[in-house]
Amino acid sequence: MRDNPSLRQLVICHAAADAETALRLADFLETNLPLRVAREEGRITGDLDLIDTVEIALSAEAVLVLMSPQSVPAKWDRARWEPIFVKERAAVGCQLGFVLLEACRFPELFRRMPFFELADGLLATARLLKQWLLDPETPMTKSGSVDLVTEGLRAELADQPGMVFDLPSADSAGFIGAYARDFRAVHAIDGSERTAAGLFGQIGRVLGLALPGTVDESRDQLLEFCRAHRDLFVFRHVDPADRPLVSFGGRSSTIFVASESREAPTVDEVCEAFFSAGRDLDRCADLLGSALVVLPSLLSEDYDTGKRLGWAVRALLRNWDRNAEAIEFLDVMLPAARVNGDLDAILRIESDLCWLRGTPAAMMPRSAGPAQMSLFSAA
Repeated sequence: MRDNPSLRQLVICHAAADAETALRLADFLETNLPLRVAREEGRITGDLDLIDTVEIALSAEAVLVLMSPQSVPAKWDRARWEPIFVKERAAVGCQLGFVLLEACRFPELFRRMPFFELADGLLATARLLKQWLLDPETPMTKSGSVDLVTEGLRAELADQPGMVFDLPSADSAGFIGAYARDFRAVHAIDGSERTAAGLFGQIGRVLGLALPGTVDESRDQLLEFCRAHRDLFVFRHVDPADRPLVSFGGRSSTIFVASESREAPTVDEVCEAFFSAGRDLDRCADLLGSALVVLPSLLSEDYDTGKRLGWAVRALLRNWDRNAEAIEFLDVMLPAARVNGDLDAILRIESDLCWLRGTPAAMMPRSAGPAQMSLFSAA
């Protein structure tokens, strides 16, 4: 993943004697963040001291300055370092931080900038650096007292991209409460009664990401997203057979919460949500899987109400560009429209399917009965 030239570049300025520490920090940060870490460009040489090295490194998006007796200059000349560390850094917008490896002399002003001390331990320091690089505007959080399960989950999920299965809900909540700051964002996804298209549609909604393509295209888009974002996905009620579909890898981590009993929404509850004048869109989004489950029997028992539900769902899916799900609902509605001889609905559904699938009407299967005059048989 580090070979991607579009990634942010981080330069670690350090002395040759501190190369091992620089390398370990680089490995941790590159594993967890969309960064390319320059491992050699920031090394101090005989011709360039630390101040010179930082000045050159400021062309990168982020710079870490490792300070030790081996790296700091013999004399900190304010006329040299202040224009570079303060004025030039501000001018170019570089994210600049300092890591104190060993006791040494340095300007106290550095402590008022993002400042870290290796005395806290290499892993603890690396974790704080990750938080700062993820979101420099949000305060960093040091580890508090947590149980062994939660700390083990941090090593498995937060210190590297990872995945855990069938985690008890309480353990999931405990981990998120303690270590959400280790991620750019935490996304809770309920997979109840959802098809693959429904899962991807809901993930896209939670991410604020439009996924208008097929199931395969949507998954490819999510794989690309997860390569570039250090996010945590928390899935509930996802069928074990569907877990590989939503295991995106990249820099993301994933929790599959252990199965819990749930009471499926009734037909009346689903209809009430979609028919309400002041619809709660989040509630409707949560019920899309249930709507697809109840729609076939509703169309059979009460065609007009079922058709109304289908069109209400279709309208929302159109607004949300969730075309793969829209096809699933229309594929359920079309046979019912044929059985009921509803030519207007047949023409509307067939036209919609042609557009969604990008298929000419002449290529679609012919309809039987009243639909012989339908769009699909027009040619």
